[in-house]
Amino acid sequence: MKIVFSVVLAFALVSVSLSQAQAPQGVPGAPGPGGPGGPGGPGGNRPPEVVAPTIPIDLALAAVKAAVAACPGFQFGVAVLDQSGQPNLIYNMDGASGSHGPRAMGKASAALLINAPSEGLNDRAKADPAIAAKVQAAKDKGSPMMAMAGGLPIISPSGQAMGAIGVSGAEPGGHDPECVAAAMKVIQAKLK
Repeated sequence: MKIVFSVVLAFALVSVSLSQAQAPQGVPGAPGPGGPGGPGGPGGNRPPEVVAPTIPIDLALAAVKAAVAACPGFQFGVAVLDQSGQPNLIYNMDGASGSHGPRAMGKASAALLINAPSEGLNDRAKADPAIAAKVQAAKDKGSPMMAMAGGLPIISPSGQAMGAIGVSGAEPGGHDPECVAAAMKVIQAKLK
């Protein structure tokens, strides 16, 4: 009985795989069959995703490399967020705890929210009811904000927030701010 069931199950899986392979495929990301905005795309009929402005991925990688070069001897994580707070890049060095990438994202989220270094989150929320309301709304949505040193906003030359970058795990000694500052120097030099 088990053998018959296994054969029938295997046949069904092969049939489904073949029918999916033969189905017409749309262009990923485009509306229509196979694209996220069209019928047959993930989630059915839904509007196309909006991608928030941020720095290019090659600049994010250069910033990570600068942070690593500036802070030898530490294993840490770096997160680069886009303007909407979504991750553009999360990097954990070899030997770093898996928690450092998400913690770096939390610091970057805090910096993006207040458009200032992440360690100022609590003080600014206490001093400004509008910021306190933004912090509470972000917490209600599950934002990973962390009011600890190591997160900086990424500001365009025109003064527009483009995202944020955070570093976590350059310990002992609290070196996250100097590591993220090295990354930010690279970003600012390229944005001029």
